Amino acid sequence: MTEQTEQATADEGQTEASGSREAQQLRRRLREAERERDALLERVTAFQSAEVERLAAEKLEVAGDLFAVGGIELAGLLAEDGSVDPDKVSAAADALVAERPGLANQAAARDASREALQGAMGARGTVAGGAPSWQGLFSS
Repeated sequence: MTEQTEQATADEGQTEASGSREAQQLRRRLREAERERDALLERVTAFQSAEVERLAAEKLEVAGDLFAVGGIELAGLLAEDGSVDPDKVSAAADALVAERPGLANQAAARDASREALQGAMGARGTVAGGAPSWQGLFSS
C-alpha cells in the first residue's frame, strides 16, 4: 500500500507541474496577444488621426489645430463603426474656425471669396474671355 501511495503522490506532483507549465504558457500567449492588440490599436488610431487631419486641412491652415487648439478628441469624430465621420470632422473644423478665424485655411478662404465675388458679379462683370473685370463690375 505504501508503494501505491507513493505512486499517487508522484502522479499528483506531475499533474501539478504539468498544469503549472500549461498555465505559464497560456499567460505568455495572453501577454503576446495583448501586446499585438495594443500595437494594432496604435496603428489604427494613427490612421484615423491622419484621416481626420486630411479632412480638416480643407478648412484649417494647420490641420492638427483641430486636436491641439480645439481640444477635440478623436473618439468624438468617429462613426459608430469606428470609421472617421467626415460630417463630424467638417462640423468640428467649422466650429473652430468660427471661434478662431485666424486658424482658417487661407487658400480655401480666398477661393470661397473669389467664388462669391464671381457669383455676385454674374454676367455683367465678365470680359469677352469670361474673366472678371473692374469695368464690368462698376458698369450697369
